[in-house]
Amino acid sequence: MVTAVLSVIPLSPVLGGGVAGYLHRDRGTTVGAVSGLLAALPLLVVLWIAFGVFSFVLSAGDVPQGSAFVGVVLALVVAVIVVYAAVLGAVGGLLGVSFAERQSR
Repeated sequence: MVTAVLSVIPLSPVLGGGVAGYLHRDRGTTVGAVSGLLAALPLLVVLWIAFGVFSFVLSAGDVPQGSAFVGVVLALVVAVIVVYAAVLGAVGGLLGVSFAERQSR
């Protein structure tokens, strides 16, 4: 939820992962990565819809290779989004666990 609410802020998966890591100290990195991936799902759904629209528009014209190009671009964008969300969420989870351990001392 934190990542989704703060999605307008750059690097928001770090903040969401940090909160998740703080709350789940024993598996903070994993929970942070999962929180980043879950927050990326709405964006991935929007991209899927956009891919459908662009493919339909391109298939209506005389550009048969246009749909393939859009598919390749979509695959690259999805890969970047997934890696971005998972890695930054995991980093945030690691930082959250570190912060939680310092608080408990």
